[in-house]
Order: sequence, then C-alpha cells, then structure tokens
Amino acid sequence: MGKGVEMTDESRYPGIDAETFVRWGKEAAKAGNKRRAYSYFSQALRLKPEDEEAWLWKGAMAEDPEESLACMRKALSINPKSRQAWQGLEWAAARLAQERGQVPETAEASPTPVPSEVESAPAAPSTVTTPEEEATAFEMEGEERGWRANIKERWALVIMVALSAAIVVAFFFLLRALGG
Repeated sequence: MGKGVEMTDESRYPGIDAETFVRWGKEAAKAGNKRRAYSYFSQALRLKPEDEEAWLWKGAMAEDPEESLACMRKALSINPKSRQAWQGLEWAAARLAQERGQVPETAEASPTPVPSEVESAPAAPSTVTTPEEEATAFEMEGEERGWRANIKERWALVIMVALSAAIVVAFFFLLRALGG
C-alpha cells in the first residue's frame, strides 16, 4: 500500500468553501443519498462550525436519532429564534422517543422537514405511506403552526401600536407643557 498517505477532506477538496459543501449536500439529499449528504454537511461544518443550516441538514441526514437531536440543539444554540431549528428539535425528539419505544408508531407526531427549503427537505421517517398523504400531513402541520405564529405576531403588532400611540400622546403633552 505504499507510504500510507492519508487523504484528508482538505486535500480531497482543496479550495472548496462551506457553502459549496452545503449546496452539494442538499443535492445529494434530493437525490436520496443520505450518507453522501451527511458527509458533505459534516465537511461544511469543519470549515464553518457555526453554520445553522448545515447543522439542520446534518441532523436530518443523521442515521442515529441521538445525533439528530444533538445537531438540532446545536443549530438552536446558534440561532435560538430559528423556527426551523425549533421544528427540527421537535422532530428529532419525537424520532428518538419513537426509537426508544416511548411513542407508539401510530402516533400523530409525523416528522417535519427541517431545513429552510421545504421542497428540498429530505424525507424523514414517517407513518405516512404515500406522497399525497405526506404532503397533506405536512400542509396541516404548517397551517397549525402558522395560525399560532399569526396570533403571536398580531399581539406583538397590537402592543407596538399601543406603545407608539402612548409615545405620541406623551410627546403632545410635553410640547403643550413647554408652551409650544
């Protein structure tokens, strides 16, 4: 076997940046090659360890449910406000619980695609059997989450409008008190 020269990721792919590895990983995931996709996301993270998107995709591609959960937690630590990271954490926790036998296989907790591009998200293990059923289940989950998100956004808007009105009124009274 010669001198035993070991090929590192850097020598195999000189000059390739993290974004390229993420793009290649997405392409491999779309093609159904989870192992290759996992490898590309791992390489992207070696170059850019704080890449939330790469952590989400790596977690979705991981064969081990505990690793999926760890990846989702890492993505969430990078961006605590990320909706995809929260959904990914929920999916990974349900996947781990199902593997441990804590959730019956017929449970309604169907996995949610994690990465930001839903149409290119890898298929997660599911109790859904046909693509049509899977699409319907995903749409229903999205509508439910969207409704909750809309309520929060509406309350935030109401609070912002009320605070703005209070500031305008206070400014008006201040001007009046100063004689202007």
